[in-house]
Amino acid sequence: MTLNTAVCDDEPDGIKTIDLLLENYHFETGIEFNIKHYQDPDLLIADYSHAGYYDIIFLDVELSFGKSYRNGIDIAKAIRSIPDPDVRIVFVSNYPVYMQMGFDVQASHYLDKQVSFRRFQSVMDTIISCMQNDTSMIRIKTDRDQWNLLKIQDIIYVKSYRGERDKVTYHCNNQEITETGKSILSVGEDLQNHGFSFANKYYLVNMRHVLQFTHDCLQLSNKEYIEISRHYRKAFMDQFSQNILLL
Repeated sequence: MTLNTAVCDDEPDGIKTIDLLLENYHFETGIEFNIKHYQDPDLLIADYSHAGYYDIIFLDVELSFGKSYRNGIDIAKAIRSIPDPDVRIVFVSNYPVYMQMGFDVQASHYLDKQVSFRRFQSVMDTIISCMQNDTSMIRIKTDRDQWNLLKIQDIIYVKSYRGERDKVTYHCNNQEITETGKSILSVGEDLQNHGFSFANKYYLVNMRHVLQFTHDCLQLSNKEYIEISRHYRKAFMDQFSQNILLL
């Protein structure tokens, strides 16, 4: 397994630290890292020509170089807006105040610059496990008694309908598939271990496709906006924390 990896830090020592951690992780696991370094974040964005260009980005939050971006949060927003919901963004910072800001750009993890290898290894193990789970499939039976296979990572959200408790539609970037005879609560049980959460009683959202959110609304990778209801808000935030930002 080889992962295309970017390390963006305006301090050479910061880049060296991540390089050494990745080298040690390679010796422990055999996983290869194709690494490119950036001290200027503008060059990182200039290279980022399409979604999937990198698998993992280690991004310093307090960057002093670069003309177009104030900090690492702004760079992450630019990457998510490509859009690229799949790249794992790992923020590296000495200041925990940035942890909450990471919610808005779907950060995978937050690391202190003085991180131990044990902590780094735990983070990387989680990232690799999530990547392997991305190949998981779900079988969907349509109203024509045909079976469709969908990659779970490609599902942006699942929608149910008022007054039709046994009908749901799976929304992906390029297709919509409707399944009858199944409730959204049942779908939620099927997908609960794959990073999905209810935004409201009609929408089950894949959190990997959340670009940003406020206390009552979220924006998805397909540029749609979905309301977060008061009833589901706390559970959504809690599950987002557990699945996206492992602290």
